[in-house]
Amino acid sequence: MLSLDHRKSEVLSRLDELRQARGTAYLDGAPFDYADIEAAERELEAIVAAEGEAARRERAAHAEAADARRREMWAMVARTEKRRLEALDKAQKAAKDMAAAIAETLACGVEITNLTHQLDPSLKLSLRDDFAERLSRHLSTELRAAIRFDRKWGAIQFPEHRDCDRGSWRAAEEKIQHPSLKGE
Repeated sequence: MLSLDHRKSEVLSRLDELRQARGTAYLDGAPFDYADIEAAERELEAIVAAEGEAARRERAAHAEAADARRREMWAMVARTEKRRLEALDKAQKAAKDMAAAIAETLACGVEITNLTHQLDPSLKLSLRDDFAERLSRHLSTELRAAIRFDRKWGAIQFPEHRDCDRGSWRAAEEKIQHPSLKGE
């Protein structure tokens, strides 16, 4: 099947030839059958209408494809939002678990301080104030690495980064333990 452009070109050429033949017949006083011109003009009108319909269908197909893409993107948004909310649930649980672990660590520190003071009142051991500074730096190092912000994220301000804040929190504490806590 010929393309509409090719068919239109052929019909326009044929119409030109027929119109020229009509002019020649008119000048020569010869009879001319107008049915061929009328048929060619109807075919040209049909081709023009078909071109319009083809363009409309193409626009409709593009619009449908764009709508399908938008629907898929909204579906992706919904799936991503579901994952985000699931991650938020995990973060909340982790934050509560971390808060409970920190509370337990602090309570143990108070207990150790009280016990060591009872054992030796001259021993100035406190696992509260310095520990809070160390732990907050460890925690801020982990948060900063996870969220990739420099000094501030929302209401949280991060201290200046120090290499000693990286690594095992337990190992850092064991390095600075008072000899009496090591069983020495």
